[in-house]
Parts: sequence; structure tokens; C-alpha cells
Amino acid sequence: MDMDMDMDMDIDDAVPVPKQPDVQNSKPSIPTVYNNFKTWNTAIVAKLQKLDGVRDEDIKQWVVDNLRPIGCLDTYNYFHTQYLIAGLYRQTGKNSNWAKNLRRVSQELMELTIDKQDAQSLNEVIRYDESIAPNILRSLTEIINSRKATVGDITKLHTYFTTDAVGQKKLHLLRDYSVLEPILVGAFSRTRSREGMAVRLQLIALASAGGSKDAEANVKLTEDALKELEATTGKVLSATQFSQNVPEFLRAIELPVTALGYIFWLRENVLQPGDQFYDWKLYHQNKAPLMFDLLDEIAVRYPSHRSYIAEIWYSLLRRDFSIYTPVLAIEFKEYLLDRLLFLLKTGYVMPVLRVMAANAVHVDEKLMTHFVSNVLFEVETPFTRELILPVARMLEPLQPTAFKHCRTDKQAAVVQFLDAANSPLNDFRYNPEESNLLRSLVERFK
Repeated sequence: MDMDMDMDMDIDDAVPVPKQPDVQNSKPSIPTVYNNFKTWNTAIVAKLQKLDGVRDEDIKQWVVDNLRPIGCLDTYNYFHTQYLIAGLYRQTGKNSNWAKNLRRVSQELMELTIDKQDAQSLNEVIRYDESIAPNILRSLTEIINSRKATVGDITKLHTYFTTDAVGQKKLHLLRDYSVLEPILVGAFSRTRSREGMAVRLQLIALASAGGSKDAEANVKLTEDALKELEATTGKVLSATQFSQNVPEFLRAIELPVTALGYIFWLRENVLQPGDQFYDWKLYHQNKAPLMFDLLDEIAVRYPSHRSYIAEIWYSLLRRDFSIYTPVLAIEFKEYLLDRLLFLLKTGYVMPVLRVMAANAVHVDEKLMTHFVSNVLFEVETPFTRELILPVARMLEPLQPTAFKHCRTDKQAAVVQFLDAANSPLNDFRYNPEESNLLRSLVERFK
């Protein structure tokens, strides 16, 4: 983040001081933003200035910890937090990492509000504060709210962003994930319509590559790649047919947008009820299919795609494999846990650990033992408080004998973790409940 740029900005000018609300018609408890606006404003800016160092996969939790306590007290605080973020975004180079993080923060903050519909309406006022044709604004809003993009919306947006002088300068609106994702999902859905497909793919290519250096050539390259992937996915109706089109799928992951299209296509297919797309008995015969290996490759290449890949693994782990023998079911799920372990190695650590910790009591003991022993074997010391607590939650449901069949070095990794977590030399300041849990784990596993 360019700190000079941020510090030169007059904080009081970032957001206009709000008028005192009509007390008769407002809530009895006036929000903090009205009690001491300058202090509130300074606090928000100070927090946002630390955002540049936050990794993409940690932004959601960062918003929960840092902005929700003061930015979501009620509609007034929420509105002015979003207004401040929008002001900072406009004053920042829109392609900078900080600007991209600000947009993510705005979206995540909206997801945390109690009244989502009210928050969305406020977001539209803030996000589209410059002159945009009302019909375009309606289409963008409808796509965000419905999570679908109709042929009419696609046609309207394509015309606007390719022919309108104002629209050609606002391609960043299309790149907003809340807009782009429904458009992209619609291009690779199993039930997609051919009507308007060419225009849809052109719009996606424009959103992905438009405005870049050599934009015209890059848009054409991206459009051609999207067309090939759309044609390929249209004829691949099973994992068996996938193996007959491997070169096309390998080309698809060369671009971020086609890699994301591949994820959405595969997600819909493998999460169908039953084994219509992929017969898991084939896994036992041939081990992992290449279609899953490509997700590992995408995770390495594109950090912003990792959360979508993780959701596929979580969903498959929740799947009922009871039609197979218990041994096969465990084997399948160990493979899926190994995919999550691979995501950890790419740097997508805390989001996975939080999900696994939250679901620890629902995971088979053998599976959780497999997962947590590998986490502790792979992770580098020193351990942080942020890592210790979710791992402790994963250990909590396990029996004292859980690790007795693990390799000696993995058993040692568990002991090393517990020693470090309970060391008097650390200053993690656990609360009483956390301290009791960690002490009980030492007594159980050492």
C-alpha cells in the first residue's frame, strides 16, 4: 500500500460529516458514528491502512475481527463505513492490491450485516455513485441479488460496456465477483441455454481482459479460450468422457477466468446426487482422477480460486458414501482430506483449519486423526495462537489412543505441538476455557 498517498489524504474529507438524524424518527440509541464521528473515522482508516498485508483467503476473518465491531452496529454505521471504503477506493489506483482488498472488504462487510436486503440497497448507492444508466444499474443489481444473469441482462450489459463511452471506462463493475460469478456460472451450467451464449462469453472475456495492455488481443485470446472450454464441457457428461478431452482441459487452466469456469463446471457435476458424473468405485481401481488433479494445479496458480476449490472438498466430505463398504468410504474421505492438506501447502491455511475445527465433532475419529497428525507433521514452528486454537478443537473429540497407530514421527509432532501450546514461555493469553482445554489435551495424549 502507498502509505504516502494514504497519509496525505485529509481524513475528514474522506467521508462528509453526517447530519444529525431526526431523533423523533430514528432509533433511540444513536450510533457511535454520531457520538464522535472524527474518532470513529480515524479508527476505521487506521484499520484499513493495515489491510494491504492481509492475504486474500484471510480477508473474511479480518473483517469479522476488525470492522464488524464498529462498522455493523446498525444501518448508520454500516452506511458510513461503506461510504468511507468507497471513497478510499476511488482515491487509490484501482488495480493496486489495496484497492482490490478494499472491494473484497466491502463485499464481506455486506455479508455480515443483519439486514442483507437493506445492506445491498445501500451498497448499490455507494458502489455505483457515478453516472450510470438506470437500466444498467437495475441489471447489475438484479444479477447480484438473484445470483443469476438472464439473456436480457447479458445483452444489455454487453451493449453498454462495449459501445457506451461511460461504460467502457467502468469495466471494474463487471470484475466484481458478485457480478462476474453468476455470469460465469451460467456459461458452464449443465442446464445452460445456447441462447445468447456468444454474447455472454464475449462479456466475460471483456470483464477479464478488457482495459489491460494490448486489450483487444487479450480479449480475443480469452474469448477463444472460453469458447473452447464451453464447447468441451458441453460434450463431457461423465468422468469417463473427461479422459478423452484432457488437452482441452489442460489449456483451460492456463487463464484465471477459464480456470474458474472449469471449477464451476466441475463443482456442479461432481456434487450431483449419486454417482451420475463420477463413479467412486473407479477411484478404488484407478486412484485419483485427473479432473481432481487439475484443481490442485489451479490452487497453486491462482490463490483467489482456493476458496472455491475448498468448498468442493468440504461438500464431498459431507457426502453419504454408505452405499460402499465402510473401508471404501474411509478411503474416499481420506483422499478428500489429503486434498485439503494440499491446499494448506499452497498457503490456504487458516480458512481450512477453522472449517475443520468447527466440524470436528462430526468427523470420524480415524479421519480426524489422519488430518490433524498430518497438519502437525507438516506445519513449521513456532506455532501461533491462531493456529493452536483450531488444532486444539480438532484434537478435543479424539480418544487417548487415537494416534497409537500413527508413525512415530507423527506422534512426536503431536507431543511437540502440545508442549509448545502449553509452554510458559509463550504470551498467548488464553482465556480460562482455552487454558483448560489445552491442559486436558496434554493429560490425554502425553
